[in-house]
Amino acid sequence: EEFTQLVSIKTLVGQETLQMPHFSTIIEADRMKFKNDIKIILENNFHSKSLVHTDVRWRNIGCYKNKMNEIKPIVYDLYDVRTYDQSKDFNWINIAISILYPDPVERLEGSLSRLSLLSDFSEIK
Repeated sequence: EEFTQLVSIKTLVGQETLQMPHFSTIIEADRMKFKNDIKIILENNFHSKSLVHTDVRWRNIGCYKNKMNEIKPIVYDLYDVRTYDQSKDFNWINIAISILYPDPVERLEGSLSRLSLLSDFSEIK
C-alpha cells in the first residue's frame, strides 16, 4: 500500500505502459528468512480480500527497504490474481509456500531422478 502513489499507467509512443518502482531480486541464499513474511503478505494482501494469486513464484517476488530501513519482500505481477473460490482455493497459500520452499527430501529425490535419467541417456551412445 505504500507503493500506490508510485504505480501508474502512462501512454508512451502510443502504447500504454505500467510504471512502477524497481524491486530487487531475492537471492536464493536469503529466501528462507522471508518465508513467514511472504505467507503473511499472501494472507493479508490477497486472501483477506477474497483474492488468489495463482503465480506465486520467485520471479514475482522482490524486496525493498521500507521507511524503517528494513528489507521486506513484496509480491507483484498481479496479472494472475483472481477471485477466491472456496471449492478449489481453500489451501492455496500452503500450496504457494510449498512451491517456493519445496521439501528438501522431495528436491533431492527429484535431483536424483534427473541424474538417473542423464546417466541412462549417456549409456545410449
